[in-house]
Amino acid sequence: MVVKKVKSRQQKLTWIAVLLISVLSQLVQAQSLTTSVDRTQISMGESLSLKIVATDISTLQQLDFSSLAKDFDILGKSVNHSIQSLNGNSKQSINWQLQLQPKSTGKLSIPAFSLMGSSSDAIVIQVEVAKTTVAEQQNFKLQLITNKDTAVVNEQILITLRFSYASNVSNLQHSEVLLEDANLVRLEDRQYETTKNGRVFGVYEISYAVFAKQQGLLKIPAQQLSVRLGRSSVFNPARGKVISLQTEPLQVSINKLVDAKGSIGLLIADKLQLLEKWTENSDQISLGDSITREINLQLVGALAQTITPLSMDEIGGLKIYPEPAVKSEQKSERGLISSRSRSFAIVPTAIGVYQLPAFKISWWNTVSQQIEIAELKSRTITVVAPVNPDIRAKTSESVAAKQAAESPINNVIETVIQQNPLNTWLLWLCIVLMVVASLLAWLLHREKYRDSNTTVAFKKSPQDSERLIFEQLLNALNNDSNPSIQQHLHHWLHCCYENNMLATTSISALQQRCDIELQRNIRHLEQLLYAKTTSAKDLDKNAMEQQLKKLRRQLLTQTKLRCSDRKQALPGMYPQFKVEDN
Repeated sequence: MVVKKVKSRQQKLTWIAVLLISVLSQLVQAQSLTTSVDRTQISMGESLSLKIVATDISTLQQLDFSSLAKDFDILGKSVNHSIQSLNGNSKQSINWQLQLQPKSTGKLSIPAFSLMGSSSDAIVIQVEVAKTTVAEQQNFKLQLITNKDTAVVNEQILITLRFSYASNVSNLQHSEVLLEDANLVRLEDRQYETTKNGRVFGVYEISYAVFAKQQGLLKIPAQQLSVRLGRSSVFNPARGKVISLQTEPLQVSINKLVDAKGSIGLLIADKLQLLEKWTENSDQISLGDSITREINLQLVGALAQTITPLSMDEIGGLKIYPEPAVKSEQKSERGLISSRSRSFAIVPTAIGVYQLPAFKISWWNTVSQQIEIAELKSRTITVVAPVNPDIRAKTSESVAAKQAAESPINNVIETVIQQNPLNTWLLWLCIVLMVVASLLAWLLHREKYRDSNTTVAFKKSPQDSERLIFEQLLNALNNDSNPSIQQHLHHWLHCCYENNMLATTSISALQQRCDIELQRNIRHLEQLLYAKTTSAKDLDKNAMEQQLKKLRRQLLTQTKLRCSDRKQALPGMYPQFKVEDN
């Protein structure tokens, strides 16, 4: 017995071990992350397809493709989830599909990816320079151009990638300019045509405005561009040859601004304009009034973040209230065009003569290579007493209130009291709106009353409707034409059928209830309307009117008799008992 128990225990342990090994083997074999490409050797400007498949990895986590940005541009990306079941075993997979384009030539590596403990293998891609024929070299040209070889820190440098072509091309792809220690702003692309040696070339330009941050040598790397020959269409989706062009790298020497007096913090621009605008042209204002000064600063080729804020210094006897600055920035062929404008409200607090100092801005002119000063001239303002004594009293009170508010004790809150006059136009507008609202309410009530009367008028008994329709038939016999008589006759028959006066609405059923003369008139009416050969005899409408009246009386009498018989045939609601006398 002991031997059997030992054997059974060993068998159980063996089965458990086999089960664990099978499960672990399935997990090891099932979970995998594989990568593959459609080709490992391509030319510059072409693209390749990268496929990544994760098998039996149950996760919503996405792969990190940021490591590809060093050597490749991701032109497209898609992901697909699928689950397959076979003989009770389910298999799930995640499929990523990426379209990659190399940024440079040589051996480029697609790095290994990892997901939930599974890793893929790295793949090496060989990128070669696309070979062009002599004819293609004459038809296409790629240039990398700068507008200057030397500049100072924060000076605008225009970089242009110019592509000239003499044949139809499509699917233009180009590398992005990436610079270190410099601010880069992409400008608007340009496209135009030019003539060289008697040949017409199309030109496509991609421009950038570059502002170096520090002194040294600014290196602009070589740029690549690829196009497909021929025009792509729905029927021929870009099947032409792909050619790739590459420029030479460039260098720009960045110098430090000359250490002259006041050179630190200077605005650096190609052009600067300083303008001002006043609300009052006169140099004399009354106490209690105010004037507004607007200062405008316009620059070409300056980085927006280097523009100093506009401000005015306080002057005794004058309160200056600045408004928020208005900023704008535009892109043009000359680079960045920036503007700053700010308004200042000037309120005098005492009578006297005040001198507004000149407004100056020092800047470095990159065209003349020297420091210049933009200046707004000084202005003298004379503050006089107001003409009206009442206004003078109110002004003195307001000035005293302002001085009290500006005292060290009460320098937090400034109270301004202003009497609001009665707005006459607003009052008249309210009256007009009230009249319009009352008129609309009356019209709605009237329409509702009319609808209720119309509803009551239409709620007529079937007998009244039949009588009204029969009167219309008689009027048709007296006035209207034969088609109108036929139409009203059919209408009356339909109403008689609804009132249980006739069993059907057909003319043949009506003729069976008519006398011989009315039958003859009805047939004569049909002949006048539908027969190919029209009879010369006209319809006797007077006789037909009397005959129809006689028929209607008969139908009404028969209907009343049927109704009375039906009432007598119905049993009573309660049983009737016969009372016998004792």
